[in-house]
Amino acid sequence: MSLLVLAFQFGDAQFVPPESLEAREARVKDWAKVGERFESPKQGSWEFLGPRPITGEGWSDGTVSGRVSFVLPHPTDERVVYIAAAQGGVWRTEDGGQTWEPLTDGLSSLASGALAFEPGNPQVLYYGTGEMHFCGDCSSGDGLFRSEDGGETWTKVAGRDEVGYYISRVVVSASDPNVILVASNRGVVRSADRGESWEVVLGGAWATDLVEHPDSPQVLFAALEGRGVFRSEDGGVSWSQLSGGLPSGGFSRVQIAVAPSNPRVLYASFTDDDWRHLLGLWRSDDGGVSWTQLPAPDYLYPQGFYDHAVAVDPHDPDVVYAGGVYPYGSGYHGLVKSTDGGQTWEDITIGSSGTLHPDIHFLAFDAAGDLWVACDGGVWESTDGGN
Repeated sequence: MSLLVLAFQFGDAQFVPPESLEAREARVKDWAKVGERFESPKQGSWEFLGPRPITGEGWSDGTVSGRVSFVLPHPTDERVVYIAAAQGGVWRTEDGGQTWEPLTDGLSSLASGALAFEPGNPQVLYYGTGEMHFCGDCSSGDGLFRSEDGGETWTKVAGRDEVGYYISRVVVSASDPNVILVASNRGVVRSADRGESWEVVLGGAWATDLVEHPDSPQVLFAALEGRGVFRSEDGGVSWSQLSGGLPSGGFSRVQIAVAPSNPRVLYASFTDDDWRHLLGLWRSDDGGVSWTQLPAPDYLYPQGFYDHAVAVDPHDPDVVYAGGVYPYGSGYHGLVKSTDGGQTWEDITIGSSGTLHPDIHFLAFDAAGDLWVACDGGVWESTDGGN
């Protein structure tokens, strides 16, 4: 155990503040032109050589892959899942994760931020490039790409200067597929014409999260680094900041989650302004008007800039998951779970069979209600709520 802690303390993610990342990218231009089309280079006679799983690790189940930033399960078919690897592009499984196919090897950027379906048409897929985890090896991207055939071919629909070069979320409106919102280093950027033109609708800081109300697509919630949580009631055109018990300062990264079964229930997780500790987890039961702080453990320590994920069970608003690092010892946590609305918590990183790799980046539920986890060791699935 002491060797694991030693490796963790000296070999893990290096924090890079937003202003340093901005300065690093200031002179970098687009690598591909907007409108350029890409196909996966599969033609010819090839023998598969890799990548293959990493084996012989000191934790997890001994078989892992590299860092994954995002998981996007198909809305109706639990066998189909897309993932976005941190620096490996988009991959798809059609058999529940047994086999995977890379879809973006020909793109101008394989640095991954987020994925999104066009609601009602999962053949249309958006890929936001640039990994927003504030780390030394978090690569910037080349804008926003769209596929209209499930990931076989891609078109670049927006450049770095339009939508940003570190993208955390992409949302396509459920009421109008022409409306696309991107959360990035530019803030929240919106298009009302399917990507032909773009406008910053919420700026002043990096947007670390963006969520659409599952029943009322005109309502959206956004999280801005160092500023807080905002709500829009007109499809993202205008925004107002939420207070009602939320902290007014002393924080950095913020992540939010809306309960699909009761969208009046929201959770907001705040990293301390040291970027390493959990400042607190808050819950709202009235759609964001008022908030109550929950007695959550510090699941972020010591990498709140890098590992930070919150998700709510699709069937129960009181079942909430929050992801951080790994239960190395006292004071460390990995994936924690509450079944009573955040009053009590259990670390479920080490299950009865199987153990999650450290460093949780994203949580998602598939059509069957199973939990998918993106982490530094690839992508993991639990069919029993993390047991």
